[in-house]
Amino acid sequence: MVRPGDSSKEPVRQPDRRPEISDLLKDFREVQRVLQRAVRQALDLHKKLGFPIAAWEGGKVVWIPAEQIRVDG
Repeated sequence: MVRPGDSSKEPVRQPDRRPEISDLLKDFREVQRVLQRAVRQALDLHKKLGFPIAAWEGGKVVWIPAEQIRVDG
């Protein structure tokens, strides 16, 4: 898009290339970091909204009330 004050020609842009998923998954530490952040955000949201979470304990599903949710980090 040409805006007032810009040169008369719009620069030619190459399409943005997204990395291949296989390349992203090779970086285990980055994948782990992103997943841990997502879990913390989900736990924090549940706690703030007062929603319980389901967890696996002793071979069965248990519900943890929002006030007992621990958000580390």
